[in-house]
Amino acid sequence: MTITMNPIGFVRSPFAEVSQIPKGCGAQHEAGGTLELLPEFADGLTDIEGFSHLYVIWCFDRLSDDDYDLVFAPPTDTRAHGVFASRSPRRPNHLGLTVVRLLGRDGATLRVGGIDMLDGTPILDIKPYMSNVPADQLRRGWLADAESRTLADHWQNVYQTKAVTDVSWFAPHLDDSLGAIAAVAGPDARVIDVGGGAATLVDDLLDRGYRHVTVLDISARALEISRERLGARAADVTWMAADVTSVDFAGRVFDLWHDRAVFHFLTDAAHRAAYVAQLRRHVAPGGHVVISTFSLAGPTKCSGLTIVQYDAASLARELGDAFALVDAVDVVHITPNATAQRFVRCRFRRV
Repeated sequence: MTITMNPIGFVRSPFAEVSQIPKGCGAQHEAGGTLELLPEFADGLTDIEGFSHLYVIWCFDRLSDDDYDLVFAPPTDTRAHGVFASRSPRRPNHLGLTVVRLLGRDGATLRVGGIDMLDGTPILDIKPYMSNVPADQLRRGWLADAESRTLADHWQNVYQTKAVTDVSWFAPHLDDSLGAIAAVAGPDARVIDVGGGAATLVDDLLDRGYRHVTVLDISARALEISRERLGARAADVTWMAADVTSVDFAGRVFDLWHDRAVFHFLTDAAHRAAYVAQLRRHVAPGGHVVISTFSLAGPTKCSGLTIVQYDAASLARELGDAFALVDAVDVVHITPNATAQRFVRCRFRRV
């Protein structure tokens, strides 16, 4: 069987070479461009302006017909995977699929954001983006594991090459966090410090008599630093080296979930949904969540990684109706090099 398809238009993008297109774990596709349809297909765009996002089906037209690999190691992982479990261009039928943001229409031309195609790429079809699958039910397969390993490697390197007192997020004591925790959870509370790593919050909680403390961090080295600092008292703490979005808590439930600057690193909606799903499963009814992120007036990056800024309202929307906002406070953190970083600290109650 032979199937023949003809382009309905072409992509205009800032990318002339494949090397210019962001790739790999955490790659952000923010480039703008246009989808320029041939004049005879312009009427097919009628009423498209009402949609926020579009599927674009296109062709990898610069590959030869026999240029594909059924099993290969993609740039996002060192492990081999099947081509149909990937977005590799080297596939039996050279079809590409991209979701773009629709910014506007000018006749037969669509202005879009999120371009990841080369300039001049043939467009085969355009469809409105619609999904009935809740974000917390989406699974990212091997890609989630690869992203976790990449992040773990990043943070391992940070704590292996820098002194704890030199990292920008260092503070001798997290007084605001301690106050927010103590206001709603006493020493008998089951407390987890997500992203606690090498922070001294665990020391101060133990000093105040908290007996059921868990510290989770993606960096095993960061946890090791805390254990070494605590000495014999480290045995009184549960330590978990894991990615919070995918870790198996084995049914454990917490009365207080504390997160100082992990959530804002979750730039992918699926990762945020997975995080919130963990909150729903593992924060006890009536329990509390204390989350600090960079505020709308804060930095846009941390440790070289892109973050998402929040205010109380946008953070509440992310957590959903299972968590009621109790209060929010603007916090200014002074880094070791005397730079002011603006955070928003929000406290929620599990409904």
